[in-house]
Amino acid sequence: MFWVDEVVDKILETYPDQDEFVVRDEKTLSGPVHVGSLRGVVIHGIIAQVLNERGKKGRFVFEFNDFDPMDGMPSELEGKGFDEHMGKPLYTVPSPDGKAENFAEYYGQTFLGVIKEIGFDPEIPHAKDAYKSGKMNKWIEIGLTKNNKIREIYKKISGSEKPEHWSPVSMVCEKCGKIGSTDVIAFDGEKVKYVCTKDKVTWAIGCGHEGEVSPFDGNAKLTWKVEWPAKWDVYNVSVEGSGKDHNAAGGSHDVGEAICKEVSKTHIPFNVPYEFFLIGGKKMSASKGLGQSARDIANLIPPEILRYLMLSKKPNQAIEFDPEGDTIPRLFDLHDEAAKWYFEKGERDTMQTDLARSFELSQTSSEKPKERFLPRFSQLVFIIQIPRLDVYEEVAKMKGSELTEEDKEEVDLRVKYATKWLETFAPERYRYHLQETLPESANNLTDIQQRFFGILAEKLEKLEMWEGEAIHGTVHEIVKSDDEFGPKVCFPALYTLFLGKEYGPQVGWFLSALEKEFVINRLKEGISVETSHGASQKETLQEDGKIEAGITYEQAKKLLDEHIKDPIIKMHCRESEVVLRALAKHFGEDEELWGIAGLLHDIDFDKTKDDVKDHGVMCRQILKNAGVTDELIEVIASHTYGMEEIPEYKDKNRSTRFQHALAAGETITGLIYAYGLMRPDKSLANAEVKSIKKKFKDKSFAAKVNREVVKECELIGLEVGEFLELSLNAMKGIANEIGL
Repeated sequence: MFWVDEVVDKILETYPDQDEFVVRDEKTLSGPVHVGSLRGVVIHGIIAQVLNERGKKGRFVFEFNDFDPMDGMPSELEGKGFDEHMGKPLYTVPSPDGKAENFAEYYGQTFLGVIKEIGFDPEIPHAKDAYKSGKMNKWIEIGLTKNNKIREIYKKISGSEKPEHWSPVSMVCEKCGKIGSTDVIAFDGEKVKYVCTKDKVTWAIGCGHEGEVSPFDGNAKLTWKVEWPAKWDVYNVSVEGSGKDHNAAGGSHDVGEAICKEVSKTHIPFNVPYEFFLIGGKKMSASKGLGQSARDIANLIPPEILRYLMLSKKPNQAIEFDPEGDTIPRLFDLHDEAAKWYFEKGERDTMQTDLARSFELSQTSSEKPKERFLPRFSQLVFIIQIPRLDVYEEVAKMKGSELTEEDKEEVDLRVKYATKWLETFAPERYRYHLQETLPESANNLTDIQQRFFGILAEKLEKLEMWEGEAIHGTVHEIVKSDDEFGPKVCFPALYTLFLGKEYGPQVGWFLSALEKEFVINRLKEGISVETSHGASQKETLQEDGKIEAGITYEQAKKLLDEHIKDPIIKMHCRESEVVLRALAKHFGEDEELWGIAGLLHDIDFDKTKDDVKDHGVMCRQILKNAGVTDELIEVIASHTYGMEEIPEYKDKNRSTRFQHALAAGETITGLIYAYGLMRPDKSLANAEVKSIKKKFKDKSFAAKVNREVVKECELIGLEVGEFLELSLNAMKGIANEIGL
């Protein structure tokens, strides 16, 4: 059950025969009212609303406390001539703009505007009227005549010791009009003798006047801890909560309860204690301006979202709000999740039902909310910063269908507030600028990150549907496919490539919002960039150009039979052939040409097996004599490039897709063949890629298989898992030939 409904149940249990309930809150209007004060407004307002839902009369009463003395200077008024008014009742201080009725009304009306925007229309009594009308006279008399008893309660409940002649009543000085600087000297039942002390408080200077006047009908005021239970009585309050500071042991509420029980014999309202509203981890302050005013925040988020913020958590849970952090985007997400469950037609569990109820109660009008598409706020923040993107088109992509008029209204509303947030509080990590050219920071990319770009570009080119979910899945699949990858390596690199910074919006959606051609081209630029970590991978992936074999496949088989007598090597060459053919088919290359390369790659093995330094070197003459073209000879010889045992090639690097394919393809056959042999059935028939992949990661298995050479598959756009699957299937096709 949602917390409001639980609270109302308890109220009705407490007052089973009561039909009308006064639900009261108040605010001292000493300056701009902070957004934290809205928590009390919403708690009390929503309780009154639900009481009305239950068939009761719930009256939401919000008092403008305009009778407290001005005891602090709002920062906006410092040095503007208001010092002389310190200590006076707020309603007697002039309005800062010269237009409102007084100081309190100036700030009160601004706050009331926010209250009404979020859907509440409370009764607005004023504290000065309660005093001036005589409604508080009974309590003024209690304060003057029962001061010793009240003093005992202070000491017993809060440990606060007051002087013997202390009084909870302050007189309004007839001469200077101040209330905060006076001390009661005596009360004869009709009039009070008082003195306006110059140094009673630090925030006001008394005039020194000594006077005698009736304390009734607005000439005197009660101190807060006595005034509060007085207002419970005067307004006949049924329900009134307050912040945790007032509800601390020995705090204002405990003192008020004791006064009601022991002094006035009046009722105590149903209490709803609530936690603080925190901004940046600190309680919202008063007039000095820590945090933001209710008006400021109401300008920053829509009324419905602001109302949702205030009621979404239970009263005993603090609300943490930081407009300069992630609060606002997360707030929209939470609200939208609640909306989803409100419109859900199927069954809901308890949590989902509570979410639906929170959305229902966050509505600012009595009309039933219409279902509409709610685009994610953080995504809109990104979209409006990219000039090339049309907001309606991008949101339609998110929705998966055309936008209705209601959808467009919601988009317009959210764009308005996203723009405001970006202009004011949005942290740097939410500020994006699409890099139209490759950013300089791309020079810091690593070889591993460039390898990731190569695989991603290849995969994305094949995507038929350019949409966020598919891209998201593709990216994450690649990120998880290699121990050298991972989120911390890949995602910063991606964002760097497109945004010039190491963070950004959700990657799948982000890339889907850009043109496919632009994304692919930028990834290829990322591969080609000369980095501080070494040569670019575009230099590694040069074009193969047009290559002819120079001999037929039948001639190649005869050449192999002529030069290779070892059946194991001959079988390895056949395995390499079928893997290379499969790779050629995958890339749309000449299958016979690539197959010949695989078949003949170890053509000099018998001649060099006892002196490996000539492996890949001696083959050149053998192949040339057979009529093989220089271009294909270079590809075949390249599979031994970089090997320390071959001095002539140890400093050479493979540089084309064909060369990387041959090296990775002939190497992977050793791993797959070894795996087949270790299986109980000595067969590849039921072999699975996931099992071979585990063996690939286990470097002690088939230890002579060079894993780094196998990983060159990633340079040609195949992740290891995909490459293993392609190669395994190719070798399964000749399983009988190779004895597996």
